[in-house]
Amino acid sequence: LVRAPKDSDIAIKKFNKKAKYIAKESFQTKNASDLKTIFLGLDNITPTGPTNLLSALIQADKFKPTNIYLITDGLPTYGGDRFKSLNPFSKCKSIIGSSNKISGDCRVKLFNQSIRFVGKNNTKIDIILLPVEGDPQASPEMWEWASSTGGLLISPARNWP
Repeated sequence: LVRAPKDSDIAIKKFNKKAKYIAKESFQTKNASDLKTIFLGLDNITPTGPTNLLSALIQADKFKPTNIYLITDGLPTYGGDRFKSLNPFSKCKSIIGSSNKISGDCRVKLFNQSIRFVGKNNTKIDIILLPVEGDPQASPEMWEWASSTGGLLISPARNWP
């Protein structure tokens, strides 16, 4: 954030089942109080519940971003009603919220369906994938997505602070 061009507008979303802005819709990097608000907002995020990547991407698209920086611990785990009638998800009851568990295959399907939404708008995607157990498909899937947009995937070591 500190190294962003001085004329940048930055929108920061946190998401679980639904995406929400941190504090306000957008920030100006040239405004010191905005940067302070961003850092305070980031410090107060505690991950809880399922993750709905599509919700965050839909809201980000309203901002017409040139770049998206995604910080996540794995593939999405929730899709909601939007995916209920799609054939590839007929065996993925967890995506629509009728089960507490989600398989790796269903997470990959949900991820791929979600990222199709931003595939057409030339947004560069950079991802920081935090280490988590039980999601081995996250790294290759996210690397492929980031790479296809000209972005990068960074995944810190498990013993990273």
